[in-house]
Amino acid sequence: MRVLVVSIAIAIALVATAARADPTPTAPPAPTAPPAPTAPAPTAPAPTAPAVDPLDEARALESTLDYERALVIVDREIARGAASRARLVELHLLAGKLGAGLDHPDVARAHFARALALAPSTRLADGSSPKLTEPFDAARAATPPLSITLSATRTRAIAAVGADPAQIFWGLRVRAHDPARVVAARGTAIDIPPDLSPAELDAIDEYGNVLEATAIEAPQPAAVASLTSRAAIAPPRPIVRRWTTWALATGAALAVAGVGAARFDAAQDEWNQLETAGGHEYSQLAEIESRGRDWGLVVDIGLGAAAATAIVAVVMYAIGGDSPRSLTPAANNGGVGFTARF
Repeated sequence: MRVLVVSIAIAIALVATAARADPTPTAPPAPTAPPAPTAPAPTAPAPTAPAVDPLDEARALESTLDYERALVIVDREIARGAASRARLVELHLLAGKLGAGLDHPDVARAHFARALALAPSTRLADGSSPKLTEPFDAARAATPPLSITLSATRTRAIAAVGADPAQIFWGLRVRAHDPARVVAARGTAIDIPPDLSPAELDAIDEYGNVLEATAIEAPQPAAVASLTSRAAIAPPRPIVRRWTTWALATGAALAVAGVGAARFDAAQDEWNQLETAGGHEYSQLAEIESRGRDWGLVVDIGLGAAAATAIVAVVMYAIGGDSPRSLTPAANNGGVGFTARF
């Protein structure tokens, strides 16, 4: 036993001595680069449940007889001010039924009156309880259809509003082509700012819900004529004030004078022949002479008329010819002038 213990001790000592005799250091582990950042794996967006229409939500609560919560939802939706006329009718009709279900006939009648003002053909379902029909019939008896007529110019919008015992009409709202630009005012008239390009005019209730709407037509740009293309043109000249008329008259007078001269020369030749031949009667020479004088008179008249009409033609040509009188703008270095023709 003692030998075994000694042997074990000697073995341990030898191992320790060998370890000291061969102090070979071991290399530290090589540093490793930090892992490269990796983009998170794309994940599909979680499906979102479709938004519940507050009107449908209120109807669902109505079906469970939770009238109070349903009325809160409807009132909140009306106060949001985003309803069209048709939707507003549905909201007020449901609010009236809920108010009646909560034993608030005044609230029910007020909502029913607004629904009937906007849609006079509104009806309750057949077989409705008296709790609903009584305030509904009372509202119908006291509420005429709401008549709203809208009109607008570039600078002002106006509403003509009929009888409104339900007091649903509040004012006007003008929407611009830029959705961010909206102008609203209480009452039946509103001024449109000069820098706003109006697109739509709405009649609204106190919350901004639409009671009536109309588009505002953009004004057509005025036609601007250039100074060089527009002229104030007078009617054409009368025939007697045209130089061509008198020139034609001059030509006609000269033609008559020419015919007269030819006939005068013929009569003169005939008279000369008889005078030379002799043996003729005096009456023949007298007749030829008289005819020659007549044609000579025609020549004189024709020449005189030609001279007169020629003068008139020259004058008419000088004061404007046959062109119509006009006043034409013309630009120059100093400004704008006008060229006149008479």
